[in-house]
Order: sequence, then C-alpha cells, then structure tokens
Amino acid sequence: MRLKRSSVHVLRHFVQRGFDGKAMLVSIDKKTAVLMPALVLEEWSVYLTKLRPERGRTTQLERAGLDTLIELMMGGTTRHGGRRPARA
Repeated sequence: MRLKRSSVHVLRHFVQRGFDGKAMLVSIDKKTAVLMPALVLEEWSVYLTKLRPERGRTTQLERAGLDTLIELMMGGTTRHGGRRPARA
C-alpha cells in the first residue's frame, strides 16, 4: 500500500531530523488526511519496538542518543522541559 510506505517515510523523517517539536503533514485529499495519522501512529509503535532491542547492541555514547529518542517517542520529557502527550 502506497500510503503505508509514505507513513514509514514520514515517521523516519520526523524522528531522525535532529530535534523534537511539532510537525505538519499536508495531504492531497480528505481520505489521505484521515488515513495517514493512523498509519503513522501504527508505524510509530513498530519503530519503537525495533529501537528497544537495538539499544543493547550500541556503545554507551550511541545508547544515550537512543535513550533520548525512545523517551521522546514514549511521551517523555522534551529537552526544553515540556511534556509530550503519550503515544502508542
């Protein structure tokens, strides 16, 4: 499914862009606008599940960055002291 592949790209771009914050997704039509958030959240869970085992195979320095990413994805504290809403 094309939207599924797009949701993977959206998620990877969002979590790997180097900073936390908000994002906006512009869709081509209403159907895509309705479907895409659910697909991104589904991929969010899959990606987070893959990150956890990877943590054990990283160096201490890499692990710190991975821990930050996992915390942010799970709705933890942001670098600016705010709180994120809990995700999948």
